[in-house]
Amino acid sequence: MTAMVPHIPARNIPVKVNIEHAAPQGNAANRTDCGDCAIRRDCPLSLMGGGKDGLTPFLHSRHRILSRNGHVYRQNSPMQSLFVVRSGSVKAYRLSEEGDELVLGDYLPGEVLGMDGCANDAHQFSTVALETTSVCEIPYGRFMAMASHAPELQKRVMALFGAELERSQRLLMLINKHTAEQRIAAWLLQYSSRLTRLRRSHRSFQLNLLRSDIGNLLGLTLETVSRVLTRIHRAGIIKLNGRAVELNDIDALQQLAVGERMPESKLACVGHA
Repeated sequence: MTAMVPHIPARNIPVKVNIEHAAPQGNAANRTDCGDCAIRRDCPLSLMGGGKDGLTPFLHSRHRILSRNGHVYRQNSPMQSLFVVRSGSVKAYRLSEEGDELVLGDYLPGEVLGMDGCANDAHQFSTVALETTSVCEIPYGRFMAMASHAPELQKRVMALFGAELERSQRLLMLINKHTAEQRIAAWLLQYSSRLTRLRRSHRSFQLNLLRSDIGNLLGLTLETVSRVLTRIHRAGIIKLNGRAVELNDIDALQQLAVGERMPESKLACVGHA
């Protein structure tokens, strides 16, 4: 990444951004200004929440709409842009040399894709839409050029790397949980917390990943995921209806996540299967 970061001019050299060179190539109908974006206050790449450095109005992006199973980018493809999910959701996965799929997580509105390509200019995994999904595509070179002139935007860049590191650490912590119940309870709580950031209901939501994907992510079989979800559903901790989930007892779910035994009142509902 270091070689890609433009030279930052000295403080006493005035910086001028030319709007003619700031707009990306492509159909003008597909271009979006940050100021026109509905999620600009939740977007980690935007300064529209109060930045007055004069650069944000020129940070145009290309708006892309993907159908379910449409790829944002594929593993080993050249890294050219960052992507912000505007609506819908995206799954990240990696293919092994044998062609097996390893699910790495999902991305919700306001979350950024593409940082995996910064190390060697090629994406380390693929990202695919889980439903009809809208993303903003921001050319990486122009974004970094603008960041070199805007200290606040530089902070956002560092925050992006921090967020990716945190995402990796969260996944490792989930996989290292000792029991299937711990992993699934912790994953549900993390998903709920991410929805809170989006100002959505953190108690009632739709799962965007299939149960097979959840199992792949957490190192569990599909059968184990289904058994655990059914078990905590029968205990009244959550309510399941297809992909719809309602968290009825967050305290009990938190106890499961840290390895505490399910309360006796809940065990009475499900037995010891």
